[in-house]
Amino acid sequence: MNMKPKLIAAFVSLCATTSVFSHEIGLQLHSMRHQMEEDLPKALKQVHDWGFEVVEGGGKL
Repeated sequence: MNMKPKLIAAFVSLCATTSVFSHEIGLQLHSMRHQMEEDLPKALKQVHDWGFEVVEGGGKL
């Protein structure tokens, strides 16, 4: 069982409860590479559903 998505969601929830951020919170799509290989639209929807508005791609995108 892949725990990365749950850990990412927990981290985002924790960050959302702190007071001030000077930078946007984003997600490196590399951390979703296995989900993206299986079903790209579903993986991108999941990232969107988590509330991410900023993503960082990689050299293979």
